Amino acid sequence: MRIIIPKKEIQKDKITISGEKARYLISVLRCGAGDELQVFNGEGSFYKSKVESLVNSHKIKGFIFWEERGLPKFCAS
Repeated sequence: MRIIIPKKEIQKDKITISGEKARYLISVLRCGAGDELQVFNGEGSFYKSKVESLVNSHKIKGFIFWEERGLPKFCAS
C-alpha cells in the first residue's frame, strides 16, 4: 500500500497516520498490524514501513525499516 503523509507525521524511525487517511487504510484497504506501507512525504523522501498497531479507527502507528532521499518533490495534502 502506498500513501503520502505530511513530514510532521514522520519522526525518526516512526510514523503516525491519522484522520481520514488512516480510516481509509483500515476500513477500505483492510490494513492491519504487520502490513507493509510505502510512505512518501512529498518532500523527496520515500520510506518502507510496517504497521505496528491500529490505535483506533482513525490512527495507525508504524516503524520505518528503509529510507530513500532525493526523489522529486510533490505536494502532500
